[in-house]
Amino acid sequence: MQKKKFVGKQCNKLVANDVSQDAVLGKDHNRTIVITTDNVQHLEVQPKIQLAARILDQVVVDVSAAADALHVV
Repeated sequence: MQKKKFVGKQCNKLVANDVSQDAVLGKDHNRTIVITTDNVQHLEVQPKIQLAARILDQVVVDVSAAADALHVV
């Protein structure tokens, strides 16, 4: 199901909350899944603010790589 959702969104990365085992709602910690075209990564449970920072760090890397590929400064 995760890959199907990923393909339907037409994006290169999808970040989803793992809502199984009551891991999200009303909690300060979260479990997240990062899905790309060739990988599904289950991140460990950690504070939501740390997850946000980790995801944003990865977005910066992805955008920088895309800009480098296009030779954009």
